Amino acid sequence: MNSRKEIFNLLKVNNCEEQIHISYDDAFIQTAVLHDVQYIIFPRLKQLYEAGRLDMPKEVYEKWNAEFYYNTMKNVQRNAFIHKTLHALEQADIPCCLLKGETLAVLYPCPEARISGDADIYIGTENIHKAEQVMRELGFEVKPKNKTSHHVVCIHPIGGMVELHLYLHDELFEDVWFDKQSVFTEPFRKITLDRDEIYTLGYTDGAIFVTLHLIKHFLSQGVGIRQVLDTLLYLKAYHKEINFERFNVLMCHLKYEKFMDVLYTIGIQHLGFREEDFPPFIRREAQAEQVLDEIMEAGTFGFSDVQRKDFYITYTEERFQRFKKEDYKRYMKAWRHESIWEIIFLDRKRMEKKYPYVKKSVMLLPIAWIQRIFYLILTILSGKKKTNEYTHVVNKNEQSDFVQKKMSLIRELDMI
Repeated sequence: MNSRKEIFNLLKVNNCEEQIHISYDDAFIQTAVLHDVQYIIFPRLKQLYEAGRLDMPKEVYEKWNAEFYYNTMKNVQRNAFIHKTLHALEQADIPCCLLKGETLAVLYPCPEARISGDADIYIGTENIHKAEQVMRELGFEVKPKNKTSHHVVCIHPIGGMVELHLYLHDELFEDVWFDKQSVFTEPFRKITLDRDEIYTLGYTDGAIFVTLHLIKHFLSQGVGIRQVLDTLLYLKAYHKEINFERFNVLMCHLKYEKFMDVLYTIGIQHLGFREEDFPPFIRREAQAEQVLDEIMEAGTFGFSDVQRKDFYITYTEERFQRFKKEDYKRYMKAWRHESIWEIIFLDRKRMEKKYPYVKKSVMLLPIAWIQRIFYLILTILSGKKKTNEYTHVVNKNEQSDFVQKKMSLIRELDMI
């Protein structure tokens, strides 16, 4: 059975009444989970099962059915708490808006079935400390911000993970990949979600953000079919409201116009979209199949393969001279915000992860630092790691077949 084709048939947007028959196997489930669409496709699976057009053991169907209702109910509860969080930030005079997540879920036939792993709230840089205090008052645990991160992570037992965005994207991607062009030109717009009024990005700002978010993941570790569907559904739903002249000029400037052609081609060939759903584009069937193969192999956010983890470094180095006129190594060292001293003597939280015994007492931290020094010396002397892997930002999988193959595809798409 071709699990990819089966999944696509269930995700098609304009052919929902098409008469299909689905055969279940383990690969089908694995593909759905890898791309985080198992709950999105379930309402259609249920219709097929009840119509006798789904070959699935009763116990498997009932388990999936129970998981669907449990997780969608938790999602509804979580979304309600996120609304409460947004209103609390607004009442504290903190301008904010919801990014992605529920704002994209409303584009699906069953919105509660598109379940996000976190909620993204844009607050900007001016009110971050004030926003953190609001989050603590709501019962969130506020995590320390990573030096290179563009958001602050907050955790709540009901609200789940919330990322407070200082910027739309990581500093490195905003600067080197997107040439600092991902900026607001529209006021936040108000939308109704479950009878509650929530602010989100303007139509064109939102189109640019959701598209660049997809491209960011494609160029870093990887992107799954759900993110593709999110983006295409947004561009289709707000086709008349989006300023596509601005959108297309930006994609051309960033060298992503061929990738957009490929994205539209995938939508038409595999996901039931029509040409009129998108602005004029050039069909690129051969490249669309190459990109689709990469997408299907990657899964959601590309966490499926350890070789993908540092791919963004390889792309960044080759992309660097597109918009920058600086020394690459010096730039990356400054971006990392870490001195040699900080690399050797990691902060307590990171040391606790590497050496759990440090959690017992802060007095054990110096002993762990000594252990780390010996570890660094031994790994370098034994040849397991090179010194530049600690002092520079490098991709240790640079020469792997995966990296070379993906970079070849990226060059073919003229995305450098």
